[in-house]
Order: sequence, then structure tokens, then C-alpha cells
Amino acid sequence: MDKNRIFVFIDTSLGELDWISPFLTSEYMRNFKITIFFRKNILTQQLIKDHSLDKDNIILLNASDVFYKNELINIFWRFIKSLQKRLNKFPKIYKFIDQCRLYLVKKIKTKININDKYDFIFRDFGLGSPKELLTILHHNKKAKVIIFPHAIGIWKMNELRIRNLQNIKFNLYLYNTSISPITLDNNNFFVSGIPALDKIIKNDNQYFDCSSRNILLLTRDYYERYGCARKAALEKFEEILFFCFQNNFNVFVKHHPRDKKTYEYIDIQKKFSNVKEYSHSLVNLDLEFRACLSFYSTAGIFLTARHIPVFDITPYENCNNKILLEHYCGDNGVYTHDLIELGVQDKILDMDILLHEKVLNNYSYSQFKSMKKYFPFNANKEIYRKLIEL
Repeated sequence: MDKNRIFVFIDTSLGELDWISPFLTSEYMRNFKITIFFRKNILTQQLIKDHSLDKDNIILLNASDVFYKNELINIFWRFIKSLQKRLNKFPKIYKFIDQCRLYLVKKIKTKININDKYDFIFRDFGLGSPKELLTILHHNKKAKVIIFPHAIGIWKMNELRIRNLQNIKFNLYLYNTSISPITLDNNNFFVSGIPALDKIIKNDNQYFDCSSRNILLLTRDYYERYGCARKAALEKFEEILFFCFQNNFNVFVKHHPRDKKTYEYIDIQKKFSNVKEYSHSLVNLDLEFRACLSFYSTAGIFLTARHIPVFDITPYENCNNKILLEHYCGDNGVYTHDLIELGVQDKILDMDILLHEKVLNNYSYSQFKSMKKYFPFNANKEIYRKLIEL
């Protein structure tokens, strides 16, 4: 294949890497030359190990490996970004500001040659436009642009996201599931499924043991935008740790990587001797678990794929008139979300569920069955096939 050079732009979330790394390291990509660029996250040996990135055909770059630090351009960039947010309802002004942004991009110098180096550019569907990404795109105008999910859940297309797409060039837009509403009439939208699920299912990596004493607990960064108050979530966190302590469960806590207030959880964790932090990627587990307790997170799908039952422990509030992106009003007048309503996860109404192995087995079976119904498999092969078509 002639067109085999790929540039993958990892912006601010390691969820982007969790999604795409199983595809990049799959058997289909052995003949591709892959460059993975980290804009915000700093590359570590643990990160390389967790995502199996130590391949001969993969180059890993931090932002400092490619771009010089230029504070003057940074100041102008922040100013332009602020103007765009305020004036995005005025097309002519927005277009002029966009031209100013392009002018700045042309002035950015790089430490390595990036001119026409790549055939494909992968960017996440948060659809932000940081100057580093625009610089890569500017110097690789012939490259095909693929938008990929930065999380493994159900992504809803709203008016803001549709408006953002109108200003973005792309050749392929990947979706996790066919139940994600696709409102644009465009053949470039493609339901690929989630690459990590291929690897997990193929290798039969279950890691579920209903007799295990290990519980995995996932926290969030924000709560208010997901139908819950942070104070209530912290109280629930302590309540769960106390229950697990009483029942001799080992709790492994994985904090949200972008949470700037993890100290609030840590202050609570210190009260219990049975709590440890779990720092590894959920793409590759190294422990067996009895169950996963999660404040709202799509990351639980990684556990469901391994047959580990996932329970949403978020203390959701009664519905009000506030419009939320991922949540809506359930039949009982309390906020809920699609993963619960589709049976991929379940609300935990009674913590004693964790004490009954037969019940956990039933949840394991039903949640895995629901996940297979809504999330297609064979993603790596299908994405590869689409690249060949491009």
C-alpha cells in the first residue's frame, strides 16, 4: 500500500488513546507507519506498557518534540479563541477571525519536518481546534482526516456539535454504535464499533470472578453536568467504602484523569485500610474483580466486555428543566442515561447485591448480552477496510 503514513492527534484526554490504541496495535496496522502525538498528556513508560505502544512501526511524540514554545503566539491564540466563542453566531465575523487564526498557524515553526508527511490524520470528535492540530493539517492538505471517538460510549449529536462539524474538513467519522443518533445526511459517517472490544472478546479476557474480594470503583471529574451534586457523590463514595470495609472487600479506586480535586476522594480514602488506587489503563486489566462500581462513566464498558457487572452508583437528582448532554428524565422522575436504560449497566439500589454471587452472575450475563446487542464487533477490520477505500 502506498498510502500508509498515519498521524494520530491525542488532545487532552487519555480516553482518546484508550479508544484508538487497540486499533493502531492490531494485526491490520503492521504495514502502516504510525506517529502518535500527545498535546497535553506527557508520555510515560507506564502509558507505553498499558497500551502496548512499543512497536517498531510506531513513533511517539510529545508536543515539545515538535513545537517551539512561543508565548507571543500563545497570547494571540487565546485572544482569537475568546473572540470566536463570543462571536460564533456571526458567520462573516467568524470567518474573518478564522482567517486570522490561519495566519497565525502559518507563522508557527516546528522542530521537525511535517510537510506532506502523512496520508491520514486521526483526530478525536471533541472537535476542538488547537493550534498544534491546525498546523499539522495546514502542512498536510492532501491527508485524509478521520474523526474518532474520545470515549467508548454512546455519543449524541446535538446542535452545537452539528454546527462545529460544518467548519471542519473530514473524510470519515467513526461511531461506536448504531444507536447514536446520526442526523447529518453524509456517507462519511460509519459505525465501526470499539477497537478494544475486539481484543477483549477475541482473547476471552473475562477477569470476572463472583467470589473475588476485589471491587473496582470509578470516580468522575464533574458531576453537575451529569445530574448529580459533587457533595452528594462524595458522601456516596464514603458510604460505599464503609460498606466494603465492613464486608472485607478490597477496593481499587480509579480516579478520572482530568479531575483536579482528587484530593477530596483521597481525604476520604485515608479513613479506610482496604482502599488502593488503580492507575493502569482499563484497556488491559491485571486483576480479577467481583464487580465495578462507577459514578457515571462509559469506561465501564471495558469491564462489561470482560463480563464484570457494572453498577452506576451516582446519586442522581430529581429532574428539573436543565438540559443535559448525556442524561434525561427517567420514568421515576430521576435522571438516567442510555447505558442504564439499555441494560448495559444497572443502578445499584441495595449494596447487599455485592454479597450474592448468584445475583452477580445474572447481572454479568445480562449486561454482556446487552452490550453485544448494541455495540458491533470486528471494529479493527472494519476501520482498516474503510482506510483502504479512502
